This record gives sequence, structure tokens and C-alpha cells, in this order.
Amino acid sequence: LMPLPDKFKGFTDVSKRYRQRHLDLIVNPEVRATFRTRARITSWIRRYLDERDFLEIETPTLNSNPGGADAKPFETYHNALDLDLTL
Repeated sequence: LMPLPDKFKGFTDVSKRYRQRHLDLIVNPEVRATFRTRARITSWIRRYLDERDFLEIETPTLNSNPGGADAKPFETYHNALDLDLTL
């Protein structure tokens, strides 16, 4: 086991915070509150749509900037928009 980040200095490295979300949620109460609020909103929307027999699907989208931790993104080029995109 590794010790948690310093209680007073916090978890300041942004890229490390995104890669180690579990630590960020433990150390930063503001981040934890944001995630809790987002989860409640998402849950409410899902319940609302489920009650009306909507079907939830997940569709990957192309973005102009890569995301997703350390994974190598799929890169493509959109000819009509003259734009580099990642999935």
C-alpha cells in the first residue's frame, strides 16, 4: 500500500489527477461532491427515461483532441471538414 497524497498540499498535478481518479476522489472533497452530483443527475435522467421505456445505447464519437488515460487513440482524418479526429 502506498500512502495518500499530502493532506495540506493536496493532489496538484492535473495529469496525475486524471490518471488516478480514485486518489483524487479520496483527497479532494470538492471533486468528490462534483462526482456525487453528476452521478445523481445521471441516475435521475436514466430513471426518468427508463420509466418511459427509452432504450440506452452507447455510441463512440470522434473528437478533435484525444482523451482516455494512457491508451493510444484511433486517429483519422475528416476530408469534408479538413480536420484530424480521434476516437
